[in-house]
Amino acid sequence: MIIRKATTEDVEQFSIHICDEDVEEFNAREPNRDLRETLLSHLDDNSVVCVDEEGFVYAYGGHLEGEHQDGACWFLTSRHLTDASLMIKLKVTRLIKQHAEKLLQTYPFLWNYVWSGNTFHKRFLEVIGAVFHYEQPYHSEWTGERFDLFIIGGGK
Repeated sequence: MIIRKATTEDVEQFSIHICDEDVEEFNAREPNRDLRETLLSHLDDNSVVCVDEEGFVYAYGGHLEGEHQDGACWFLTSRHLTDASLMIKLKVTRLIKQHAEKLLQTYPFLWNYVWSGNTFHKRFLEVIGAVFHYEQPYHSEWTGERFDLFIIGGGK
């Protein structure tokens, strides 16, 4: 299992297998968008996938650069991860944590917001070292749903 640069084919495959919690978060942020098109629109030089030897995509993510975005990171998971064995889940977790540590060599900290209803992601983020700042939520302008700020690294 490895993390490598994402391709259009990876994103096409992933869009069919995205886990239910991430679809719910996608809709909680801004409903009525085309999931596949939105995922493809985020494919850039910083996009990566976590894949196994058979090409199954377990996670798709990336990070943003530019004014007010440096260190903003994101990832989504697939049903392949939700349904995977504990051993595979641990491998994916280790790889994503290593990827975050690599990014922390460039950025003082990583950050983003996660939907408060996505308990799977919140637990995963805690395992890789995220600290939540519940006093600084973001609320979707389309749905009013709450998103919680998390920070990885940077002295928290």
